[in-house]
Amino acid sequence: MKLATELNLPDLAVRLINAGGVMRIKDGDGNGYKSFNDEDLLKEIMAQRSALEQHIIFSEDRNLIAIKPVIEMGVTQSFPNECYPYEVVACSTNGLQAHVREMDAVMDPSFKPDFHPGGFVGHVSNQHEQKWSYTSNPRGKTRIIRLTKRGWAEGSLRYHMGHASRFYDYNL
Repeated sequence: MKLATELNLPDLAVRLINAGGVMRIKDGDGNGYKSFNDEDLLKEIMAQRSALEQHIIFSEDRNLIAIKPVIEMGVTQSFPNECYPYEVVACSTNGLQAHVREMDAVMDPSFKPDFHPGGFVGHVSNQHEQKWSYTSNPRGKTRIIRLTKRGWAEGSLRYHMGHASRFYDYNL
């Protein structure tokens, strides 16, 4: 897996990845999408649209812009409480579909959960300090994800293009 900075992407594409990889550009009335919090980034991307078209998808019918998948780009499958790492292994020519494969993730052995009494079993106060290392797994399960109006998805599963992350929620 390559980091966004290793993919030779323009600065605005890297900033789009850091902002979540997908931005809604209009609501149902054609107005600006009110929940987007980086209006300056959106304006910069739209101003340089023609120069960015090989790195960013401008989908008028879906009212969004999204980072185009690149082979070896990291992808995160997100559940309400946990995240799993994937990498892009193939993508369609228009960039609206990508084949992603599970990656192996190993937690840094220096991370020690700080358990406190409470809840069902206990509470971990430092769970957001987890560090993981990722390696490609040629035998990992492959999934096909598509760019929808809500972002990258496979059925009801949601994905974030541009970085791979693993997170284990100790506080379930």
